Amino acid sequence: MVGYGTLINNIMDAAEKLEAGGVHAEVIKLGTIQPIDWDTLRGSLQKTRRLLVAEDSVAMGSVGERIAAWLSQNLIQLDSVTLCNCGFGFVTHGTVPQLCRLKGLDAESLYRRVMEVCSRDK
Repeated sequence: MVGYGTLINNIMDAAEKLEAGGVHAEVIKLGTIQPIDWDTLRGSLQKTRRLLVAEDSVAMGSVGERIAAWLSQNLIQLDSVTLCNCGFGFVTHGTVPQLCRLKGLDAESLYRRVMEVCSRDK
């Protein structure tokens, strides 16, 4: 699970819930989004073969898109790649927790996304 900024708190909460259920989720907090620490990312992906990037930004031009392009350019094939973001278009008004729930970026939604991926892989 990869993220940055304050959304890392939701990612960590989701990872804790996953661990409690017996699913190990490695979390990478990007200290910067430019440059990305490709070496750390590569090391994690070699172990897990799965990627979930969660970010509170629109899809176009997102860090997740940059990572997906990097995977393609470096011919790195994974079992799954999941990009969780605000999608395309405008985001409605609301509190941060409301918007995270609406866009699937709260801890519970991230937990469910990982569990969906894990169930598909069985």
